[in-house]
Amino acid sequence: LPFRIRLRPASQAFFDEPGASHVAPARQDFVPLLAIFVLLPETSAAALTITRVPRRSAFSAVLTHAHCFDECDQTETSRLVRHYLHIAERVPVFTVRYGLDFAGLAPLVDAVLAQVRDVTRAPVVSGE
Repeated sequence: LPFRIRLRPASQAFFDEPGASHVAPARQDFVPLLAIFVLLPETSAAALTITRVPRRSAFSAVLTHAHCFDECDQTETSRLVRHYLHIAERVPVFTVRYGLDFAGLAPLVDAVLAQVRDVTRAPVVSGE
């Protein structure tokens, strides 16, 4: 479903274009999930690094960013955990450490896209 994009003031000022729509278009087609990137912003001018998360740690890495859930609703919690385990088992997870400056945005996007291209070329290895 379309949603309204809400940005922090600095991001809004950086990306704002006069007359631009801030409503994302609805997607009708199915797009496979090729990789998950856990973003870890650094307050220092740290170098951009992308690191593959071992499968044994992938569940913890992605669950940290799961939507809030009601721990009293055991059915929903069980469903959420099953889905995240399924995803962590099948989809490569990476951490991305980057500096908090807009000048580094283009290199960040390029590095993530390069990693996705590498993932789509790599053979699937069970237990990786």
